[in-house]
Amino acid sequence: MSDDFVTQLGRQLRDADEREARRGRVGRAAATARANGRRPLRTAGALAALALCVALIAGELARRQPSPAHQSGLYLVTRVGLTSGGGHLASGFGSVWATDARAGEVLRVAPGNGRVLARMRIGGEPEAIAAGAGALWTYDEHSGRLLRIDPASGRVTSRLALALRPPVQVAVLDGHVWAGDLRRLLRIDPAGRRIVRRVSIGAGGLDAASLTSDGRNIIVLGRNGKVVTYDGRTGTERSSISPPAAMSALDGAARDVISDVDNGGADHGFTAVDRTTGRTVWRQRISAVFVDQAIVSGTTLWAHGTGTEHGDTLWRIDANTGHMTGILGLPGNGATALASVGDRLWILTPAGDLEIVRGA
Repeated sequence: MSDDFVTQLGRQLRDADEREARRGRVGRAAATARANGRRPLRTAGALAALALCVALIAGELARRQPSPAHQSGLYLVTRVGLTSGGGHLASGFGSVWATDARAGEVLRVAPGNGRVLARMRIGGEPEAIAAGAGALWTYDEHSGRLLRIDPASGRVTSRLALALRPPVQVAVLDGHVWAGDLRRLLRIDPAGRRIVRRVSIGAGGLDAASLTSDGRNIIVLGRNGKVVTYDGRTGTERSSISPPAAMSALDGAARDVISDVDNGGADHGFTAVDRTTGRTVWRQRISAVFVDQAIVSGTTLWAHGTGTEHGDTLWRIDANTGHMTGILGLPGNGATALASVGDRLWILTPAGDLEIVRGA
């Protein structure tokens, strides 16, 4: 072979190597570009899938999230069976006391967990109950008698015939025992053996509309719309006002009388009126169609009823300002009694279940 041929062949081989090298660099660049092009797509796809999962989970959580009636700082601590159906509650002598009219019993209950510590078989149909003045006091609606019970032994120490008409209320105010219906108030001696004071609260031949107390006074709403306050020690009238608006069931606070106002439908609420001036202090509407129980404990108004959002509902309202401080949906169906026990509220249902609620 000639030198020219060898030289030409060598040149062609070098050119071929360079072309192959160029193709390799281009191929690797293209492959890299393709890989880089696919990676953003895969990353975007993964992010989209993750976002979809998050959206689905958020939607499910939102669907399962409790209604506003549960987002309140109120918590149902326990729910236990207590009576054979309904009853009333009182707190005193280191325990909580519940009446069971069907069984003819008064129950001594542990304030911490609602466990029954003792059953006092007294017979009859005990309903309203109060603790104080050295004894338990309960009204037997079957016999029409007020029973005085020694809280230590559970023994009935006296039975006093009163012949009051349901609904009957029993209270101990500043150490003085009172029992009454919507016609009259009766102050009872501490031994439970005689009536020492009688106060008529009817007007114009009509029964009063509502009867309550603030721990020291008895507050009566007459059918004529007047609110009359009686001294809890003597039974003498302390004040009488004509509120600016119609009132119904009453609950007493330190300076005000709080009325449950039903305007029909879901327009339900409370109005606080100064007991000395008759001036409206505050109004608070609640989403309820019915309120079955309400009490004032210290500066807190507790109301229980049927809400528009969650059926059985508990409302907590500042009794001084009317501000709503808590709402809680409950599993029960109605309430026959409320009682403030320490920092908790006890609710007794018509089925005999006890619900204990704690506030934050």
